[in-house]
Amino acid sequence: MTTPTMQSVAVFQQNPTLSANRCERYTVLHVSIRWSSFGALLILAFYLSQAYGQWQAPLSTLEINTVEAATQQQWNIIASQEPQPRSLPNQHSLGLEIVLIELKEFKSATAQKRIAQVFLFDYRTGLSSLQERDAESGELLQTKAIAQPFLPLTENEIAFAKTLLYSNAPLQQALQAEYRRHHNRPLLSTTELQMKVAVWQPLTNNSPLSEACSRNRCAIVSIFTKDNFSLSTEPVINLMDSTLYLGHFASQ
Repeated sequence: MTTPTMQSVAVFQQNPTLSANRCERYTVLHVSIRWSSFGALLILAFYLSQAYGQWQAPLSTLEINTVEAATQQQWNIIASQEPQPRSLPNQHSLGLEIVLIELKEFKSATAQKRIAQVFLFDYRTGLSSLQERDAESGELLQTKAIAQPFLPLTENEIAFAKTLLYSNAPLQQALQAEYRRHHNRPLLSTTELQMKVAVWQPLTNNSPLSEACSRNRCAIVSIFTKDNFSLSTEPVINLMDSTLYLGHFASQ
């Protein structure tokens, strides 16, 4: 740090106005910095309050179970009172599938009660719907029909798809033929294979299959051996009517 010389001290002593002006500027600058920092803190506090107001903890296990039980109970009552649509099979083993339950998000920072959004596919009617329910009580607030959301398959849907696969003769023949070509021996059992079942979303509606799967829940199945050899046979299943599409033909 440079030590002031006697000459510079003399200048300040001889020019008190200059010294006062500099002091005033330093004071104004210091106050401005303090107010700028205070303003920044206010802005930060505002955005934090907005974020806190919008954020809610995910649905608890208790809330999910409450909503799921209320949804299933109400559907059971309706299904027992209303006749089965004539255009559909008399009985589908899947019934109502609760595809997803999630917490509804609010853009407003004001306090809101917790609302669960329930995505459903009804195999009795072939319709998709979205319900909003009170997360605490399970009370139904509103229901609206929606287009097929192509959400991941449920455990029930995956199990149902695998049952159809194991019992389909044309598929078993195709798997046997391809397995023999690549391994030079017959496929002794389907336990030698592994299957990955996922929801199938058609990119276009230019075929009966893609048109049906744009409305209904469909599964695509990737089949591979235990040594991770992927078979080219990749069936698609319309879970609504149990139709299995293998290559260019369909079988039931």
